[in-house]
Amino acid sequence: MEPEYFNRGANTTSLNSIFIQRINALSDKIECFIATGSEDDLHDSRVNARRLQTLFHSFGHIAEGVAYKEYTAMISGLIKSFGKSRELDVCAAMTSEYTDIVKFKDSLLSGFQQNLYGQIKKERKKLSESELLKKFPENAKCMTEHFNSDGVFPAGTDTLSVFGSAILNQLETVAYLTEKISAGHCSDKTLHKIRIKSKPLRYNMETVSEYYRAGIKPLYDTVKKFVECAGIIHDADVILERLKDFRDSCRKTRALGKSSIRKFSGYLRTLRESEFENIIILTDKIRAGEFRDKIKNSIFENNYE
Repeated sequence: MEPEYFNRGANTTSLNSIFIQRINALSDKIECFIATGSEDDLHDSRVNARRLQTLFHSFGHIAEGVAYKEYTAMISGLIKSFGKSRELDVCAAMTSEYTDIVKFKDSLLSGFQQNLYGQIKKERKKLSESELLKKFPENAKCMTEHFNSDGVFPAGTDTLSVFGSAILNQLETVAYLTEKISAGHCSDKTLHKIRIKSKPLRYNMETVSEYYRAGIKPLYDTVKKFVECAGIIHDADVILERLKDFRDSCRKTRALGKSSIRKFSGYLRTLRESEFENIIILTDKIRAGEFRDKIKNSIFENNYE
């Protein structure tokens, strides 16, 4: 039996077209990163890879004649290869932000920053030599050829309803996982899992907002903010762990240096606590039945305002 979103009348932008546009966007960003090696191009490449990964995870299984598992594995490999370098970029940026605020940087904190910059340089070199990145533009051409073919998705597929079904299912998963946050007992590991599971919801809602203006933008903004707050908490945790390892490796430092690391750690914990308060507020919004109803009405009631 065909899912309910088939044969209900196709929307203006086909699912094929969205795949092709996402593939080309990722290919363009990767070529920019290969040329520049810049932090911004790395970030944009990773975000576009997440967008495309979400499409394949959500809809690849209904695409006829497309090796979606192979493509999904390739894109997941790209995201993983970007991961460490992007993580180091964020650590360096948050450290610089802190030193700009306090207007103080001793030898230990400076050493921590230089250590980060050294690791960033090494990771950039590894990425520049990555065959996965170098080959992606050519692989992208193969993918676009698949999605340019007729019959990839059943004729008459209502693309907006395809997204709607995926979004409601993903929202249900996120609402279930965030129950622990509402109950007041959520471990760091659980929060990280929730953040990862929230990303497909975020990117599918973003696509609907971008292509169909289905009145979903304010709801998408709520989910995006939730993911971003969880991301800041994760970044703070990563830096705290790196700070601890770096301090432990510098056994002959002065007390002043140790104090600067402790103060930076305190700043990160305060930031973490503030973002977690935001998470609690956003969780209550996302878990509310009204939130689901608004998404459902925006998509399935064809409310394009």
